[in-house]
Amino acid sequence: MIKIVKPLLSKPSFIITLILALIMILIVGRVLFFDGDDADKNQEIPKEEKVTLESRESHPNSRDTTVDVVPYIKALTLEIEKKELNKNTSVRYSLTALYSDGTTKIPKSDEVVWNIEPKKSLQVSNTTLIAKQEGEVILNAEFQGKTSKARQLNIYWELNGHKLPPKPDQKVNDSTLLGIDSNDNGIRDDVERYVIIRYAQYREFPKTKTAIALQYAWSSQKILENPTMESSDIEDDALACQFYWVEKQTKEMSGFETMQYYSKHEVFGDAKIKDKIYNTRERINTKFSYNAALGGHILEDKKDETIDRCRTNIDELGE
Repeated sequence: MIKIVKPLLSKPSFIITLILALIMILIVGRVLFFDGDDADKNQEIPKEEKVTLESRESHPNSRDTTVDVVPYIKALTLEIEKKELNKNTSVRYSLTALYSDGTTKIPKSDEVVWNIEPKKSLQVSNTTLIAKQEGEVILNAEFQGKTSKARQLNIYWELNGHKLPPKPDQKVNDSTLLGIDSNDNGIRDDVERYVIIRYAQYREFPKTKTAIALQYAWSSQKILENPTMESSDIEDDALACQFYWVEKQTKEMSGFETMQYYSKHEVFGDAKIKDKIYNTRERINTKFSYNAALGGHILEDKKDETIDRCRTNIDELGE
């Protein structure tokens, strides 16, 4: 009796088994022979893990190392104690840098880049700003790549208690009869500035002479406004104020000494002030019109020469 043994696997099943066996061999071989170092090199590591690995390589005895992040400036704040400043005086400022970690720093002045317009209007010294030039000033500070908010500072000039008006544009000022009077005190700005600056330099009676000269300038402006007889009283008051002061100073002097004193300290009608007031053809012609209006009249000042004739109480100026 002959037995016919049937194969355990059919032909298709055998092929599938063979393919699976080959796949297993390849997998085992990859595990056995794959270079582990190359795998580590090719494997993508998150940025945070790379920092930790590098840190461990640099510090092999440390379990973990935190990399310090350098703080940056979030804000730079400039504050100035005043918004107005007299020329040749100073004001304190503060400059504070706020960092991303919450800390603050006060930079030294030599660490800061200052942006000032006009450039020569201010001088920075330690923690102070020194006013050098009249006008409006815009400034800010730069420190470690951060710029502060711009600040505005108004610089004026005050001499002997008189705050000078801004220097006018001469062309614009001379284009009209009355010119520019920005502080509305009845005196043209260029004349007012000239009087105050000039007499502030005098050693003798600078405040008194300034007051008398300003009254003379004010009366002259009134004449330009109204070149008629009505303005003569205003002019008389200005002259009487000067006489009052001279007589007070020369009580114990002889007549000759009084004349010398008056000539030395005369303010009313000063040639340089007069040239400053009547500096255009229109202003000169208006002055001539005023003189013509007075012609043929007998003018007599019947008022006493007292302090009441002065617009400023010169007795209280302490000179």
